[in-house]
Amino acid sequence: MGCKFASEDRQLRLLDRFLDEQGIDSIEAIDAGCLQAFLVSRHRTNPRSYNNLLGNVRRLFDWIVSQQLLAASPVQARAQPQTARRLPFLFPPEAIRQLLVHAKALQDTRARRCGAPPTR
Repeated sequence: MGCKFASEDRQLRLLDRFLDEQGIDSIEAIDAGCLQAFLVSRHRTNPRSYNNLLGNVRRLFDWIVSQQLLAASPVQARAQPQTARRLPFLFPPEAIRQLLVHAKALQDTRARRCGAPPTR
């Protein structure tokens, strides 16, 4: 399909390293507290980045459950709410007309080529 999954690979390797550092050597030993500690250890200032990491961990454990390696997923963390992006401001038609009138009245201060007539 042409997908590389590079960021997912890095994130799951971070999880593997974290579990190794915690001395966890079996899937059964991974619990919600352990996964929460991992998520907290990967400080993310952007909710979208945190949610991406959480989603990748959640998908891994959903797959592990589907393979019947665990009875239930230990992932209990919730996604962080994402603040809405700023909506663009649309000028009312009358304000646009006024801006164009004022812009037309401004003096042209661009450098002119020698001998070229002024442009308007």
